[in-house]
Amino acid sequence: MISRRALGLAVAMLVYAAPASGAVRDHAATLPIGTDTHGVLARLVRGDVVVTFKRGAAGRYRQIAGRTVKVGCVTLERLTTSGAASEKLWAGGRLNAPRGRSPLREFLGGGRRRPDYCTVQLVRSHAASVEIAAVPVSARGATYLDERRTVRTVLGLLLLTQGPSGPPTSPARMETVTKGLVVPVAGPEQRPPAGHIGYWTDGTNNVYLGALSHNGVLFFYQYEISSDIVTTNMLEWFNGQNDP
Repeated sequence: MISRRALGLAVAMLVYAAPASGAVRDHAATLPIGTDTHGVLARLVRGDVVVTFKRGAAGRYRQIAGRTVKVGCVTLERLTTSGAASEKLWAGGRLNAPRGRSPLREFLGGGRRRPDYCTVQLVRSHAASVEIAAVPVSARGATYLDERRTVRTVLGLLLLTQGPSGPPTSPARMETVTKGLVVPVAGPEQRPPAGHIGYWTDGTNNVYLGALSHNGVLFFYQYEISSDIVTTNMLEWFNGQNDP
């Protein structure tokens, strides 16, 4: 158990890409490789990575059109027991994205291992960039990105659980605000239906959020308001998760 204040900076750094859609994923299917399922494809071609933004991702491409981007791939060297990456190697480089929607191609160099996922990042300054797309190119990468997305979804909903003053948000209200993405569960550490976020509160002092990854791993966050204590199994995800 740790103080919620101690998590504040790490959570703020991690939660920047929580999904906006409440769509339910098919947890019986194999995780896709080579696509982010939202219109961005990635393939490896003789030491290069080629990233293509299809029509469904045209809006995201407009964010980078004519601007400097980092295009490359990540090899996960070591994973923690929860799946969070503690070591990552990035290969790639910077290029100017064409103004018209065109494939982006970048040299990766000769690596010892096949990459696990590939990224396109918009360069905002010399040291700062924002991830526009992340596409798995291995089963390991697909699992990692799915669990990262699950963790970020849970953390992205924390602000909805409690206003600046007053009691925790009710389960019914959470379900309405998130258009059914959040559903009530019976208590802490309960497993929600696949593709949903489980939410529980005692109405006064405790709140709980939990979600299942595609492979059935439960990621949860429980907060005791009076003592400012957090219980979570996502702490490993708060370190080393900045973009390459």
